[in-house]
Amino acid sequence: MINKFSTLALSTPASIGRWKLTDLPYDLLLNIVEYLSVKDVINLRKTCRPLLQFSKTRSVWTSLERSIQTRRALPLPLWRSLESLTGEELENAVSHAARVEINFLRELPTPRPIFQVIDAGRWGQVHWLGQVPGGRYITVFSRGGVLSVWDVAPETCGCVACFPTDLDHYTHTCEILQEEQAVLIGLATGAHDM
Repeated sequence: MINKFSTLALSTPASIGRWKLTDLPYDLLLNIVEYLSVKDVINLRKTCRPLLQFSKTRSVWTSLERSIQTRRALPLPLWRSLESLTGEELENAVSHAARVEINFLRELPTPRPIFQVIDAGRWGQVHWLGQVPGGRYITVFSRGGVLSVWDVAPETCGCVACFPTDLDHYTHTCEILQEEQAVLIGLATGAHDM
C-alpha cells in the first residue's frame, strides 16, 4: 500500500502475477514522480483514491519543485520559505512555476503584465520604490514625504496604506525586511543641502 512509508523488497504479488502502481512502495513512487510533470501528477490523482492521497503529500510537491528548479530557475510566487508553507500552498506555488515554465517554452509565449502604471499624482514625485517579497505589494516613498504601500494585483490594484512622514527635506533610503509573518519597512533619513 502506498501510504506506508517504508522500503519494501520488490516481489510480484502471487495472486495477480503483475504489479499495479498502487502496489509500489511510497519511496519508489516518489522516485517516479521526479520524471513526471505537474500536469501528470494532477492527472495521476484522478485515477484512484490511494494515488490521490499520494499526490497530496508534501514530498511529492517538494520533489516537483526541485525538478523544476534544476531545469530552470523559475520564481516561485512566495515571500515565505517552502518549509513554512502548507501542503496546498506549496502545491499552488509549484503549479504556478510549472505554468510559467510551460509558457516560457512556447514558440510564442503569452505575455502577462508584470506591473501596472499607478497614478501617484497627489503625493508628488516618486523618490524611492521597492517591491515587497512575493510581488503583490510595492512600497513608494514620494518627495512629498509620504510612504505608501500599493497592491498591484490586477484585480485589486490601489493604495492600501499611506503614512505622511513630514520628511520631505531629507535624503531617504528605504529597506524592506521580511519576517516570518510580517514585512518591515525601514526608512533612513539624512540632511542634505537644498
